[in-house]
Amino acid sequence: LTIRSDGHNRLTFEIDSIGGNCHLCGVSGVISGVIGRSDSWATDGSDSKCEISFSADHSALVVHPITTEECRAYCGMRAGFDGTYRIPPTACTSVGRQKTRDSFLKLYRSRRYVQAIETLQELITQCETFMSWMEMDQVRNDLALAQYHNGEFRQCLATLNSTLAAKVKDEEELKSGNSGVYLPPCDYDNYIEVAKSTWFNKALCTRAMSKKR
Repeated sequence: LTIRSDGHNRLTFEIDSIGGNCHLCGVSGVISGVIGRSDSWATDGSDSKCEISFSADHSALVVHPITTEECRAYCGMRAGFDGTYRIPPTACTSVGRQKTRDSFLKLYRSRRYVQAIETLQELITQCETFMSWMEMDQVRNDLALAQYHNGEFRQCLATLNSTLAAKVKDEEELKSGNSGVYLPPCDYDNYIEVAKSTWFNKALCTRAMSKKR
């Protein structure tokens, strides 16, 4: 969500969101008082008039479609934009998160595993609210590997058990949805490599735990 003043002293908004199966929402317009009105073309090619309420909740902004059907025209079937929007701290913006992950990688490659672990644990503590579930599982995989190399096998397994991939045993089970975990095709395609890393890392830590006993 971006809100800014344009050259005509109007308050404008732009909302972009992503939902299941990579479905998108995209709507923009002008805010008058606490009501935003779309001035962009909907995804179906119409100029459907979407009205949105904006209300403050401490440091956050609550966004809610007023004309529900008209606002649906700006979204894919599995996407929506209503919800609470927060300004991320500098460390939790996409640039800030990538900077932290780059720092982790340098520490990991130099085998400074304790510092690498601390770096990602701090990232999760500070920024989990601002990361997608898929990015969170990527970070957990990185953290688990650092824990593995630091001899923290139990912690490694605990970290991986928080991922979506840990709820299924293999690719076929993830694809079929028989385990109760179902991903739409686009989400599956984007997540499968993350899941494979999780299963590989989990096997590493499980074997290490067995040898330690």
